[in-house]
Amino acid sequence: MHLIRQDVRWLFVFQSLVGLPRRSWIFAFLTIGGMALISVADCQAQSPKLPTTAAAEDGAVDRAQGDLPELARVILGFQGEFRLGEWAPIVVELPAELANQNPTHLRIYGRDGDDRPVCDEVAVQRSPVSPNRLFGRFRLGRAQGELVVEVLDDQRTAMARKVVPLVSGNEALTKIWSPTSKLIGLIGIQPGAREKLPTRQKDLGDGDSIVYLYLDDLSLLPQDPLAYRNLDGLLISATNAETWREASPAAADAWQQWLASGGRVCLWSGVDGLDLLRGDGLLAPLCPGLVVGPGELSNSAKLEFFVNAKVPLLNAGMSKTSIVKLQPQQASVILQQDDLPLLVRKPFQFGMLTFLTIPLDRSPLIDWPGSSTLVEQLALGVKWGDERSAAEMTKGQVSHM
Repeated sequence: MHLIRQDVRWLFVFQSLVGLPRRSWIFAFLTIGGMALISVADCQAQSPKLPTTAAAEDGAVDRAQGDLPELARVILGFQGEFRLGEWAPIVVELPAELANQNPTHLRIYGRDGDDRPVCDEVAVQRSPVSPNRLFGRFRLGRAQGELVVEVLDDQRTAMARKVVPLVSGNEALTKIWSPTSKLIGLIGIQPGAREKLPTRQKDLGDGDSIVYLYLDDLSLLPQDPLAYRNLDGLLISATNAETWREASPAAADAWQQWLASGGRVCLWSGVDGLDLLRGDGLLAPLCPGLVVGPGELSNSAKLEFFVNAKVPLLNAGMSKTSIVKLQPQQASVILQQDDLPLLVRKPFQFGMLTFLTIPLDRSPLIDWPGSSTLVEQLALGVKWGDERSAAEMTKGQVSHM
Protein backbone atom coordinates (compact mmCIF):
# COMPACT_ATOMS: atom_id res chain seq x y z
CA MET A 1 0.00 0.00 0.00
CA HIS A 2 2.86 2.36 0.75
CA LEU A 3 4.31 1.80 -2.72
CA ILE A 4 0.91 2.56 -4.32
CA ARG A 5 0.69 5.85 -2.44
CA GLN A 6 4.24 6.70 -3.60
CA ASP A 7 3.35 6.00 -7.25
CA VAL A 8 0.18 8.12 -7.09
CA ARG A 9 2.08 10.99 -5.46
CA TRP A 10 4.68 11.06 -8.24
CA LEU A 11 2.01 10.69 -10.93
CA PHE A 12 0.26 13.87 -9.75
CA VAL A 13 3.56 15.74 -9.73
CA PHE A 14 4.43 14.89 -13.32
CA GLN A 15 0.89 15.56 -14.53
CA SER A 16 1.10 19.02 -12.95
CA LEU A 17 4.25 19.81 -14.95
CA VAL A 18 2.42 19.61 -18.26
CA GLY A 19 1.69 23.10 -19.57
CA LEU A 20 3.59 24.99 -16.87
CA PRO A 21 5.38 28.23 -17.92
CA ARG A 22 9.18 28.11 -17.94
CA ARG A 23 9.55 30.24 -14.80
CA SER A 24 7.49 27.68 -12.84
CA TRP A 25 9.89 24.80 -13.58
CA ILE A 26 12.31 25.99 -10.88
CA PHE A 27 9.57 25.76 -8.29
CA ALA A 28 8.55 22.35 -9.66
CA PHE A 29 12.09 20.95 -9.39
CA LEU A 30 12.38 22.22 -5.82
CA THR A 31 9.12 20.49 -5.01
CA ILE A 32 10.30 17.22 -6.59
CA GLY A 33 13.59 17.42 -4.69
CA GLY A 34 11.76 17.85 -1.42
CA MET A 35 9.48 14.91 -2.14
CA ALA A 36 12.51 12.76 -3.02
CA LEU A 37 14.05 13.51 0.37
CA ILE A 38 10.78 12.59 2.06
CA SER A 39 10.69 9.30 0.10
CA VAL A 40 14.23 8.43 1.18
CA ALA A 41 13.33 9.15 4.77
CA ASP A 42 10.24 6.93 4.46
CA CYS A 43 12.31 4.05 3.06
CA GLN A 44 14.87 4.37 5.83
CA ALA A 45 12.12 4.40 8.42
CA GLN A 46 10.68 1.18 6.97
CA SER A 47 14.04 -0.63 6.65
CA PRO A 48 14.44 -3.47 9.17
CA LYS A 49 16.68 -2.59 12.07
CA LEU A 50 19.54 -5.03 12.46
CA PRO A 51 19.95 -5.94 16.14
CA THR A 52 23.52 -5.94 17.39
CA THR A 53 25.20 -8.87 19.07
CA ALA A 54 25.73 -6.87 22.24
CA ALA A 55 22.05 -5.96 22.39
CA ALA A 56 21.04 -9.56 21.84
CA GLU A 57 23.35 -10.77 24.61
CA ASP A 58 21.94 -8.15 26.99
CA GLY A 59 18.40 -9.31 26.24
CA ALA A 60 17.44 -6.00 24.65
CA VAL A 61 16.21 -7.62 21.43
CA ASP A 62 12.65 -8.56 22.19
CA ARG A 63 9.11 -8.35 20.91
CA ALA A 64 6.07 -6.68 22.44
CA GLN A 65 5.12 -9.82 24.38
CA GLY A 66 8.59 -10.23 25.90
CA ASP A 67 11.94 -11.79 25.14
CA LEU A 68 12.14 -14.44 22.44
CA PRO A 69 13.48 -17.91 23.21
CA GLU A 70 16.88 -18.61 21.71
CA LEU A 71 17.20 -21.16 18.92
CA ALA A 72 19.03 -24.27 20.05
CA ARG A 73 21.30 -24.37 17.01
CA VAL A 74 21.91 -22.66 13.66
CA ILE A 75 24.09 -24.27 10.97
CA LEU A 76 25.01 -22.05 8.03
CA GLY A 77 25.87 -23.49 4.63
CA PHE A 78 26.78 -27.07 3.86
CA GLN A 79 27.52 -28.31 7.37
CA GLY A 80 29.30 -25.05 8.14
CA GLU A 81 30.72 -23.92 4.80
CA PHE A 82 29.31 -21.79 2.00
CA ARG A 83 30.18 -19.33 -0.75
CA LEU A 84 29.31 -15.64 -0.76
CA GLY A 85 26.72 -14.25 -3.14
CA GLU A 86 24.63 -17.39 -3.79
CA TRP A 87 21.75 -19.04 -2.01
CA ALA A 88 23.07 -21.45 0.62
CA PRO A 89 21.38 -23.87 3.01
CA ILE A 90 20.62 -23.12 6.63
CA VAL A 91 19.57 -25.61 9.30
CA VAL A 92 17.80 -24.39 12.44
CA GLU A 93 16.98 -26.41 15.55
CA LEU A 94 14.14 -25.24 17.76
CA PRO A 95 14.33 -25.18 21.56
CA ALA A 96 12.47 -28.03 23.25
CA GLU A 97 9.59 -25.80 24.40
CA LEU A 98 8.70 -24.98 20.78
CA ALA A 99 8.79 -28.53 19.44
CA ASN A 100 4.99 -28.69 19.13
CA GLN A 101 4.61 -25.31 17.42
CA ASN A 102 4.00 -24.80 13.70
CA PRO A 103 6.88 -22.76 12.22
CA THR A 104 6.44 -21.80 8.57
CA HIS A 105 9.20 -19.30 7.67
CA LEU A 106 12.63 -18.01 8.53
CA ARG A 107 13.39 -14.30 8.67
CA ILE A 108 17.08 -13.55 8.30
CA TYR A 109 18.64 -10.13 8.82
CA GLY A 110 22.11 -9.52 7.40
CA ARG A 111 24.06 -7.13 5.20
CA ASP A 112 24.78 -7.14 1.48
CA GLY A 113 28.12 -6.55 -0.26
CA ASP A 114 27.69 -2.78 0.11
CA ASP A 115 27.13 -3.11 3.87
CA ARG A 116 23.45 -2.24 3.58
CA PRO A 117 20.93 -4.04 5.83
CA VAL A 118 18.85 -6.70 4.08
CA CYS A 119 16.09 -9.00 5.22
CA ASP A 120 14.94 -12.25 3.62
CA GLU A 121 11.92 -14.37 4.48
CA VAL A 122 11.93 -17.96 3.21
CA ALA A 123 9.66 -20.94 3.75
CA VAL A 124 11.03 -23.79 5.85
CA GLN A 125 10.82 -27.55 5.52
CA ARG A 126 10.57 -29.64 8.68
CA SER A 127 12.75 -32.70 9.11
CA PRO A 128 10.72 -35.93 8.93
CA VAL A 129 13.15 -37.52 11.40
CA SER A 130 13.76 -34.70 13.89
CA PRO A 131 10.69 -32.43 14.39
CA ASN A 132 12.86 -29.76 16.03
CA ARG A 133 14.98 -29.36 12.88
CA LEU A 134 14.05 -26.90 10.11
CA PHE A 135 15.62 -26.48 6.67
CA GLY A 136 15.75 -23.24 4.71
CA ARG A 137 18.11 -21.06 2.69
CA PHE A 138 19.87 -17.72 3.02
CA ARG A 139 22.13 -15.46 1.00
CA LEU A 140 25.05 -13.39 2.26
CA GLY A 141 26.99 -10.59 0.59
CA ARG A 142 29.80 -10.02 3.08
CA ALA A 143 31.86 -12.19 5.41
CA GLN A 144 31.80 -9.89 8.44
CA GLY A 145 29.31 -8.83 11.05
CA GLU A 146 26.47 -11.12 12.05
CA LEU A 147 23.21 -12.72 10.99
CA VAL A 148 20.03 -12.53 13.01
CA VAL A 149 17.89 -15.62 12.40
CA GLU A 150 14.23 -15.71 13.46
CA VAL A 151 11.69 -18.52 13.16
CA LEU A 152 8.17 -17.34 12.30
CA ASP A 153 4.78 -18.96 12.84
CA ASP A 154 1.90 -19.05 10.35
CA GLN A 155 1.01 -15.46 11.33
CA ARG A 156 4.57 -14.36 10.48
CA THR A 157 5.21 -13.64 14.18
CA ALA A 158 8.69 -14.36 15.52
CA MET A 159 8.82 -17.44 17.79
CA ALA A 160 12.55 -17.70 18.49
CA ARG A 161 15.75 -15.95 17.52
CA LYS A 162 19.51 -16.41 17.44
CA VAL A 163 22.32 -14.00 16.59
CA VAL A 164 25.10 -15.74 14.66
CA PRO A 165 28.46 -13.92 14.46
CA LEU A 166 30.23 -14.40 11.12
CA VAL A 167 33.62 -15.38 12.46
CA SER A 168 35.65 -18.57 12.22
CA GLY A 169 35.60 -20.96 15.11
CA ASN A 170 32.04 -20.50 16.38
CA GLU A 171 29.77 -23.50 16.63
CA ALA A 172 27.79 -22.69 13.48
CA LEU A 173 30.35 -21.55 10.96
CA THR A 174 33.56 -23.13 9.73
CA LYS A 175 34.46 -21.32 6.52
CA ILE A 176 33.13 -18.66 4.13
CA TRP A 177 34.52 -19.08 0.62
CA SER A 178 34.98 -16.33 -1.97
CA PRO A 179 32.57 -16.02 -4.92
CA THR A 180 35.29 -17.27 -7.31
CA SER A 181 35.71 -20.59 -5.49
CA LYS A 182 34.24 -23.68 -7.13
CA LEU A 183 32.54 -25.71 -4.42
CA ILE A 184 32.07 -29.44 -5.01
CA GLY A 185 29.97 -31.44 -2.57
CA LEU A 186 30.80 -35.12 -1.94
CA ILE A 187 28.03 -37.32 -0.53
CA GLY A 188 28.20 -40.89 0.69
CA ILE A 189 32.00 -41.22 0.52
CA GLN A 190 33.17 -44.39 2.24
CA PRO A 191 35.12 -44.11 5.52
CA GLY A 192 38.85 -43.97 4.96
CA ALA A 193 38.53 -42.88 1.34
CA ARG A 194 38.78 -39.14 2.03
CA GLU A 195 42.48 -39.30 2.81
CA LYS A 196 43.14 -40.85 -0.61
CA LEU A 197 40.99 -38.47 -2.63
CA PRO A 198 42.35 -35.12 -3.92
CA THR A 199 43.36 -32.44 -1.44
CA ARG A 200 40.53 -30.41 0.02
CA GLN A 201 41.45 -27.25 -1.89
CA LYS A 202 43.37 -26.81 -5.12
CA ASP A 203 44.40 -23.59 -6.84
CA LEU A 204 43.20 -23.42 -10.45
CA GLY A 205 44.99 -20.16 -11.27
CA ASP A 206 43.62 -16.67 -11.98
CA GLY A 207 42.32 -16.45 -8.44
CA ASP A 208 40.06 -19.51 -8.81
CA SER A 209 40.17 -22.62 -6.68
CA ILE A 210 38.27 -25.87 -6.39
CA VAL A 211 37.09 -26.84 -2.91
CA TYR A 212 35.84 -30.29 -1.94
CA LEU A 213 33.18 -30.32 0.79
CA TYR A 214 32.68 -33.72 2.40
CA LEU A 215 29.04 -33.89 3.49
CA ASP A 216 29.26 -36.73 5.98
CA ASP A 217 26.01 -36.12 7.88
CA LEU A 218 23.34 -37.04 5.32
CA SER A 219 20.57 -36.00 7.72
CA LEU A 220 21.69 -32.36 7.23
CA LEU A 221 21.43 -32.36 3.43
CA PRO A 222 19.32 -29.38 2.24
CA GLN A 223 15.69 -29.91 1.28
CA ASP A 224 15.44 -26.69 -0.76
CA PRO A 225 16.56 -26.95 -4.42
CA LEU A 226 17.77 -23.34 -4.47
CA ALA A 227 20.14 -24.05 -1.58
CA TYR A 228 22.22 -26.28 -3.89
CA ARG A 229 23.02 -23.27 -6.07
CA ASN A 230 25.92 -22.66 -3.70
CA LEU A 231 27.62 -25.70 -5.27
CA ASP A 232 29.22 -26.10 -8.70
CA GLY A 233 28.73 -29.85 -8.65
CA LEU A 234 27.90 -32.95 -6.63
CA LEU A 235 29.91 -36.18 -6.50
CA ILE A 236 27.67 -38.94 -5.15
CA SER A 237 28.82 -42.38 -4.03
CA ALA A 238 26.27 -45.21 -4.01
CA THR A 239 28.75 -47.93 -3.10
CA ASN A 240 27.03 -48.82 0.17
CA ALA A 241 23.27 -48.71 0.79
CA GLU A 242 23.76 -48.56 4.58
CA THR A 243 25.40 -45.15 4.25
CA TRP A 244 22.17 -43.70 2.88
CA ARG A 245 19.84 -44.67 5.72
CA GLU A 246 19.88 -41.15 7.19
CA ALA A 247 19.25 -39.37 3.87
CA SER A 248 15.67 -38.19 3.36
CA PRO A 249 13.68 -38.47 0.10
CA ALA A 250 13.03 -34.72 0.40
CA ALA A 251 16.76 -34.02 0.12
CA ALA A 252 17.06 -36.34 -2.89
CA ASP A 253 14.12 -34.57 -4.58
CA ALA A 254 15.78 -31.21 -3.88
CA TRP A 255 19.09 -32.01 -5.54
CA GLN A 256 17.29 -33.65 -8.47
CA GLN A 257 15.37 -30.40 -9.02
CA TRP A 258 18.64 -28.48 -8.79
CA LEU A 259 20.22 -30.86 -11.32
CA ALA A 260 17.26 -30.45 -13.70
CA SER A 261 17.59 -26.65 -13.50
CA GLY A 262 21.22 -26.71 -14.69
CA GLY A 263 23.23 -28.48 -11.99
CA ARG A 264 25.95 -31.07 -12.45
CA VAL A 265 26.09 -34.47 -10.75
CA CYS A 266 28.51 -37.38 -11.02
CA LEU A 267 27.28 -40.68 -9.57
CA TRP A 268 29.07 -43.97 -9.12
CA SER A 269 28.12 -47.23 -7.49
CA GLY A 270 29.39 -50.62 -6.43
CA VAL A 271 27.89 -54.06 -6.08
CA ASP A 272 26.68 -53.30 -2.52
CA GLY A 273 24.76 -50.23 -3.67
CA LEU A 274 22.80 -51.60 -6.62
CA ASP A 275 19.49 -51.44 -4.73
CA LEU A 276 19.87 -47.66 -4.54
CA LEU A 277 19.74 -47.53 -8.35
CA ARG A 278 16.84 -49.90 -8.94
CA GLY A 279 13.08 -49.65 -8.56
CA ASP A 280 12.18 -47.35 -5.69
CA GLY A 281 15.80 -46.82 -4.67
CA LEU A 282 16.65 -43.34 -3.44
CA LEU A 283 19.06 -42.73 -6.34
CA ALA A 284 17.13 -44.62 -9.03
CA PRO A 285 15.95 -41.40 -10.80
CA LEU A 286 19.62 -40.56 -11.43
CA CYS A 287 20.55 -43.88 -13.03
CA PRO A 288 21.13 -43.32 -16.79
CA GLY A 289 19.99 -46.78 -17.84
CA LEU A 290 19.12 -50.29 -16.78
CA VAL A 291 21.28 -51.89 -14.10
CA VAL A 292 21.85 -55.41 -15.41
CA GLY A 293 23.86 -56.48 -12.36
CA PRO A 294 27.46 -56.80 -11.24
CA GLY A 295 30.16 -57.23 -13.86
CA GLU A 296 33.91 -57.78 -13.98
CA LEU A 297 36.56 -55.61 -15.57
CA SER A 298 39.76 -57.43 -16.49
CA ASN A 299 41.27 -54.88 -18.88
CA SER A 300 41.71 -51.24 -17.82
CA ALA A 301 43.79 -50.00 -20.77
CA LYS A 302 41.08 -47.61 -22.02
CA LEU A 303 40.69 -45.96 -18.63
CA GLU A 304 44.44 -45.61 -18.20
CA PHE A 305 44.75 -43.94 -21.61
CA PHE A 306 41.73 -41.77 -20.83
CA VAL A 307 43.41 -40.03 -17.88
CA ASN A 308 46.95 -40.36 -19.25
CA ALA A 309 47.97 -42.54 -16.30
CA LYS A 310 51.53 -43.81 -16.01
CA VAL A 311 50.59 -46.68 -13.69
CA PRO A 312 48.14 -49.47 -14.66
CA LEU A 313 44.93 -49.77 -12.68
CA LEU A 314 44.97 -53.59 -12.73
CA ASN A 315 48.17 -55.51 -12.08
CA ALA A 316 49.31 -58.99 -11.11
CA GLY A 317 48.04 -58.48 -7.58
CA MET A 318 44.53 -57.59 -8.79
CA SER A 319 43.86 -58.85 -12.29
CA LYS A 320 40.16 -57.93 -12.27
CA THR A 321 37.67 -55.80 -10.36
CA SER A 322 33.91 -55.62 -9.92
CA ILE A 323 31.90 -52.94 -11.70
CA VAL A 324 28.24 -52.11 -12.32
CA LYS A 325 27.01 -53.63 -15.56
CA LEU A 326 24.87 -50.93 -17.10
CA GLN A 327 22.71 -50.83 -20.21
CA PRO A 328 22.59 -47.09 -21.04
CA GLN A 329 19.29 -45.58 -22.16
CA GLN A 330 19.22 -42.23 -23.99
CA ALA A 331 22.73 -41.60 -22.77
CA SER A 332 26.18 -41.17 -24.35
CA VAL A 333 28.88 -43.73 -23.61
CA ILE A 334 32.03 -41.66 -23.10
CA LEU A 335 34.33 -44.56 -22.25
CA GLN A 336 33.90 -48.27 -22.86
CA GLN A 337 36.14 -51.31 -22.39
CA ASP A 338 35.10 -54.18 -24.67
CA ASP A 339 31.32 -54.36 -24.14
CA LEU A 340 31.34 -52.73 -20.70
CA PRO A 341 30.44 -49.01 -20.41
CA LEU A 342 32.76 -47.34 -17.92
CA LEU A 343 31.71 -43.70 -18.17
CA VAL A 344 28.25 -42.58 -19.27
CA ARG A 345 26.83 -39.08 -19.59
CA LYS A 346 23.19 -38.10 -19.92
CA PRO A 347 21.38 -34.73 -20.08
CA PHE A 348 19.02 -34.24 -17.15
CA GLN A 349 16.72 -31.55 -18.53
CA PHE A 350 18.98 -28.47 -18.26
CA GLY A 351 21.61 -30.24 -16.17
CA MET A 352 24.17 -32.95 -16.83
CA LEU A 353 24.52 -36.34 -15.16
CA THR A 354 27.70 -38.42 -15.38
CA PHE A 355 27.73 -42.06 -14.26
CA LEU A 356 30.89 -44.03 -13.46
CA THR A 357 30.43 -47.79 -13.31
CA ILE A 358 33.59 -48.30 -11.20
CA PRO A 359 33.34 -47.25 -7.53
CA LEU A 360 35.67 -44.28 -7.13
CA ASP A 361 35.94 -44.51 -3.35
CA ARG A 362 36.94 -48.18 -3.21
CA SER A 363 39.97 -50.19 -4.21
CA PRO A 364 41.48 -50.47 -6.77
CA LEU A 365 40.39 -47.06 -8.11
CA ILE A 366 40.87 -45.18 -4.84
CA ASP A 367 44.48 -46.44 -4.58
CA TRP A 368 45.32 -45.68 -8.21
CA PRO A 369 47.43 -42.54 -8.91
CA GLY A 370 45.21 -41.70 -11.88
CA SER A 371 42.12 -41.35 -9.69
CA SER A 372 42.96 -37.76 -8.64
CA THR A 373 42.91 -36.64 -12.28
CA LEU A 374 39.64 -38.45 -12.87
CA VAL A 375 38.01 -36.89 -9.80
CA GLU A 376 38.97 -33.37 -10.88
CA GLN A 377 37.67 -33.94 -14.41
CA LEU A 378 34.38 -35.25 -13.05
CA ALA A 379 34.10 -32.37 -10.57
CA LEU A 380 34.69 -29.68 -13.18
CA GLY A 381 32.45 -31.27 -15.81
CA VAL A 382 35.21 -31.59 -18.40
CA LYS A 383 34.00 -32.43 -21.91
CA TRP A 384 35.59 -35.49 -23.46
CA GLY A 385 35.94 -36.93 -26.95
CA ASP A 386 32.94 -36.32 -29.18
CA GLU A 387 31.43 -33.94 -26.61
CA ARG A 388 34.43 -31.65 -26.81
CA SER A 389 34.55 -31.82 -30.62
CA ALA A 390 30.85 -31.00 -30.88
CA ALA A 391 31.21 -28.09 -28.45
CA GLU A 392 34.18 -26.67 -30.36
CA MET A 393 32.37 -27.08 -33.67
CA THR A 394 29.30 -25.29 -32.35
CA LYS A 395 31.45 -22.52 -30.92
CA GLY A 396 33.21 -22.12 -34.25
CA GLN A 397 29.94 -21.91 -36.16
CA VAL A 398 28.57 -19.27 -33.84
CA SER A 399 31.73 -17.19 -34.04
CA HIS A 400 31.48 -17.01 -37.84
CA MET A 401 27.85 -15.98 -38.00
